Amino acid sequence: QGAAVVIAQRADQRLLFVRQYRYPLQRPFLELPAGKIDPGETPADTARRELREETGYVAEQWRHLGVMHPCVGYSDERIEIFLASNVQRCSPRELDDNEFIDVFTMSLAEALEAAREGRITDAKTLSGLFWAEKVLDSGW
Repeated sequence: QGAAVVIAQRADQRLLFVRQYRYPLQRPFLELPAGKIDPGETPADTARRELREETGYVAEQWRHLGVMHPCVGYSDERIEIFLASNVQRCSPRELDDNEFIDVFTMSLAEALEAAREGRITDAKTLSGLFWAEKVLDSGW
């Protein structure tokens, strides 16, 4: 079904991130909010749902930016990339039983520095930051 990733920007220009423990690599990762598309769900609906469930935030404006294919050599998976603007805290998070997620913010510059330093290595987040830099700084 694929997945959706959200570049969620607050009114103060800071971006929402999650720190989530990933069992296959046995350590936490810094990531943009994201999740799998449920059967019958549109990618946009997934983005809205995952942002609310993982962070407790909703957005006033949404924009579909593009798609990335993380593993073209052995998978047909796609991840739809969305920009959510003017996000605001609205509700308690709705985490799955096996999810342990901390929510925090970084400026775009801080996030890009974290990527350069190797603190962000998640592919969907790196792709999202590429889009964020182009859209937020260059007006794509």
